[in-house]
Amino acid sequence: MLTPEVAFAMKDSCIERASEFSVERFESNLNSFLIKKRVVIDASRSAGGIQKTGVEVVSDALLRALEATCPSEVEAVYVTPKIIDWLPEERQRVIKLRRLWTLAGLSFALLRRRADALFVPVHTLPFFCPMRTVKIIHDVAFLKQPELYSALECLYLRFDFWRSTRIASKIFVPTDTVRKDIARFLKDVETKIEVLRFGYERISDVPKASGRTNSVLFIGRVEEKKNVANLINAFLDFKKTHSDWNLIIAGKPGFGSEKIEPLLSSVGVKYLGYVSDEEKHHLLSSAKILAFVSREEGFAIPMLEAFDFGVAVLASDIPVLHEVGGDACLYVSPGDVNNIADGLCKLADDEKLRNDLISKGAERLADFSWERAAKQVWRSLIL
Repeated sequence: MLTPEVAFAMKDSCIERASEFSVERFESNLNSFLIKKRVVIDASRSAGGIQKTGVEVVSDALLRALEATCPSEVEAVYVTPKIIDWLPEERQRVIKLRRLWTLAGLSFALLRRRADALFVPVHTLPFFCPMRTVKIIHDVAFLKQPELYSALECLYLRFDFWRSTRIASKIFVPTDTVRKDIARFLKDVETKIEVLRFGYERISDVPKASGRTNSVLFIGRVEEKKNVANLINAFLDFKKTHSDWNLIIAGKPGFGSEKIEPLLSSVGVKYLGYVSDEEKHHLLSSAKILAFVSREEGFAIPMLEAFDFGVAVLASDIPVLHEVGGDACLYVSPGDVNNIADGLCKLADDEKLRNDLISKGAERLADFSWERAAKQVWRSLIL
């Protein structure tokens, strides 16, 4: 006979039995019977042993976020020339090939084993791609200002751009400015282009410099695209009235660096070459101004780093940097040396302006999320 006492005694066993029919358990059992979608991710630019700049930094951050948000119905396979220690080793496919790694190695790997989708965050597409292929095009400066590249590099980038816009099922770009640039050159691909707002992960618990010095910092390749010659000439004009300031340039050489090299030994200019993350963080924590006056960009990771470290930003008055920086930067014309020098003077002399920009920059970082970007990528790969 079921009495209240007997019912109460059965309570725990009833709850335990009911837990076997939970929605979570049902989903887990269902997934075990489903064939997972195999998504191949080109992780070649995240491998160690290379000096990483903007696009490689993006690759690292995005791959970390993709791994953290990987859906249960997906088997993510990271293809790389060597093991990446911060990704699961059991899901890495190593292709040891010194030459034609992508065009030959990755192509044949895709032929040998089924792939439901391919994601290429940086670099060119292989010859053989699955129907669902997603690629990021970081910028199209090689179409807008080809003089900023070598003839061979420009030819290579144009060829890859042409292939990508025809083969890829989805093309991600970091800003609406790049989306409009591509649409201007190729009207028939607008429907497959989507803006993927890059993220930013705040850097905490890093050694900070003891105080700010009167220094202007540049981080990036020393090349014509980054407008380094105009920056140095503007700084030399600025230094005539601000003799206690220095310009620190951190970055490896790029196209046109031989024309810039004589300026790197100018009075007040300190060229460090490529720096480690630790060195970069120290520079950011000690500088008062970050100068980012590029002629062309697709995004602006150094600007976000400056926002994070509390550095006032002097930026080029070009659409893409307005899109990233909003009202958190002082903008100047990249082609006008006097205008750049005037901008340096304003930021150096007006502490209130610097603090205002720093405050706005810190708030602006909330708009950039790698988790949100990763989920957007997964939707494009598996839906």
